[in-house]
Amino acid sequence: MKLQESIVKAHLQTECKCHGVSGSCTVRTCWRTLPSFRQIGDALMKKYYRARPVIAVTPPPPSTVQTLDAMSHSASPEMVPILGNDAKTQGKPNDFAKSRHDRQSTSTKSGKARKPHLVLKRTKVGGGPSGVKRIPKRNELVYLQASPNYCEPDLAQGSLGTQGRYCNRTSKGTDGCDLMCCGRGYNTHQFTRTWQCRCKFHWCCRVHCETCTERTEEYTCK
Repeated sequence: MKLQESIVKAHLQTECKCHGVSGSCTVRTCWRTLPSFRQIGDALMKKYYRARPVIAVTPPPPSTVQTLDAMSHSASPEMVPILGNDAKTQGKPNDFAKSRHDRQSTSTKSGKARKPHLVLKRTKVGGGPSGVKRIPKRNELVYLQASPNYCEPDLAQGSLGTQGRYCNRTSKGTDGCDLMCCGRGYNTHQFTRTWQCRCKFHWCCRVHCETCTERTEEYTCK
């Protein structure tokens, strides 16, 4: 919804009306109006065609060497000798181990808290073989999986394709042959259609109809 809202806000229009004697604009009232659905749809369609593929990447956890090194250099007051002359420190050999265990648990929890983020799929920059990964911008439309190709049969996606489907040769909508046939063209079928026409009611009580025929055409996708 954020993308639609941003597009609507970006295409807001200002309309004004003048007030005054003989049409003079001594006072002018202005207000903001919403763009037409056509403008919003065209802007969304441009974003859709410019959508970029992304992948989810999880940041790697800190290495074990770095974690142990940080623990060894920490100046926590809990890191005290477990044996000494003080009676309070004697008989507690697990204090140091407990402190180290707490640090390891904290490090493990911080590693689990890492969430994956989206980056654009690797693209070549400057003709280089490796390329770089970039985080998509907030105003970019992205997708994780490509949309199914409904032009071709794909039983796994539940699509039977458009081959053999009837289409309208003169329509510019979704039922038009140019769009439904996915650029493959269409076949023209000519046949004679017969039906009852010019029916009249005669007293009493029968209906008399004439038989009409016409030459017609139907179109199916290749």
